[in-house]
Amino acid sequence: RTPKQKMKLEVRHPKFFDIFRRYSEGHKFARIKLKKPQQLQEILDIVRELLEQIDRGSSESELIQEKRSKLEQIKHVLEMYGHFSGINRKVQLKYQPKGRPRNSSSEDELPKEPSLLLILKWGGELTPIGRVQAEELGKVFRCMYPG
Repeated sequence: RTPKQKMKLEVRHPKFFDIFRRYSEGHKFARIKLKKPQQLQEILDIVRELLEQIDRGSSESELIQEKRSKLEQIKHVLEMYGHFSGINRKVQLKYQPKGRPRNSSSEDELPKEPSLLLILKWGGELTPIGRVQAEELGKVFRCMYPG
């Protein structure tokens, strides 16, 4: 397999919180995993909308705290292959009541507001060599445990 890749982004936009509430089933401090095509499409739609607002320079774009480059990367990854299938992409949302922890002490003075940590994972596609190895392992396994 190819190595899996991961990207983290702290999000505060209300639309991400709406999705989190809908799929967390009432567990306020839960982590959720979004793997189904419909769920990934919802995330992609939100990212496209935020990027469009930033491009237009609308008054709402000033309220968007998410970084444009990371939003573009999320859009690119979710648009790969043209459709959602397989197990090669997922989005995790993790509730953070006081925002993402910071390393420097100078930022501790500001009161933190709740945020979500969006974790996007992708990759891990089966390579041709991996396919051959899997087939050989399957043959050995069937010989060891016939019937």
